[in-house]
Amino acid sequence: MKITMIKSAIGITREDGAETATFEIGKEYKSQGKWQEEIFKGFIDMGMAHEIGGNAGPTETKAVRARTASGKLKGDDPSTPDVNEAWVGGKSPAKPKKSKSK
Repeated sequence: MKITMIKSAIGITREDGAETATFEIGKEYKSQGKWQEEIFKGFIDMGMAHEIGGNAGPTETKAVRARTASGKLKGDDPSTPDVNEAWVGGKSPAKPKKSKSK
């Protein structure tokens, strides 16, 4: 199983649980056994990762606000006009079009 993280999370990296690491946002990870597939499924169920390749379902297209490690919403950094840090993936959602009323 392969996943891509949409939120950073801490998880175990050894089957006996003696070692942990941060699974970083935007990176891909491949499971090293059945035990790690269970960890990855937990990330997917909590909305922290998407499965990629194989039997992966369609990816979610809903825009997600970026959050700090403490859970607060991140703001956009005006010094980086090509990336919007306030949104996961770096792009803000499209604004809805206004309908014309007669």
